[in-house]
Amino acid sequence: MIFAVWHRLLVFLAVLGVAGKTVAENQARPSFSYVLGRAYHILPETHNIESGYFSLCEGLNGKIYVGTAKYGLNSYLVEFDSKTET
Repeated sequence: MIFAVWHRLLVFLAVLGVAGKTVAENQARPSFSYVLGRAYHILPETHNIESGYFSLCEGLNGKIYVGTAKYGLNSYLVEFDSKTET
């Protein structure tokens, strides 16, 4: 009985080792380059329950306009200036 448990454990570890090596080999460099970015927290008084419903638009003045939803209460248009980060 103990031999069967150890045998199964060794087989499992051997399979895990082979699968782990295969996964590591398949994680080659991506065929695309990454773009660095920065995230900003939208004003908490303009949304509730960390809402994911919003829209983005760049204005002619270079500022970003974010439309947010405060469910059951209102919606807001937030102006963001990326130069001053405000």
